[in-house]
Amino acid sequence: MRKGNKFGLARALIIEFLGRYRKTMIALSFMGVLLAITDASIPFIIGGFLDSVVNASETLSIWGTTAPLWMWFIGAFAIIQSIASFTGWIYEKESRYVGTIIEADATIRATNRLMRMPMSFHSDQNTGSVWDRIIRSSVSTAAVIERVILGPLRKS
Repeated sequence: MRKGNKFGLARALIIEFLGRYRKTMIALSFMGVLLAITDASIPFIIGGFLDSVVNASETLSIWGTTAPLWMWFIGAFAIIQSIASFTGWIYEKESRYVGTIIEADATIRATNRLMRMPMSFHSDQNTGSVWDRIIRSSVSTAAVIERVILGPLRKS
């Protein structure tokens, strides 16, 4: 088998898995954007908090409640950080779940194909090396999806 054909097969397999888990990938993409927004807003909130501590006489009234401005910044920080932590936890859990499912699915598909091979293939090939290639390809496919496609969206 030519190398170009192997890479084409791997690319087709990755595209198939991305299509199969499209809804989860879209949800993970939105979570990645939400994580980016919350992470970018934290320095703004901290800066506003420090400015309001320096000028402690500033107050803010929201929904009929008047409090020093620094207290509002602490509340905003707590809410934003809670959202970021919860979203990050869900993101990590779901992306690892998808990676594990893809790895298992690729192994099952390869095993199914291996079982359909003629007896001459099994007598000619070393079983250990065939299983090693199956496991390595399954792990690499899952790693490409987890690290290359979902990795850049991860909270740093």
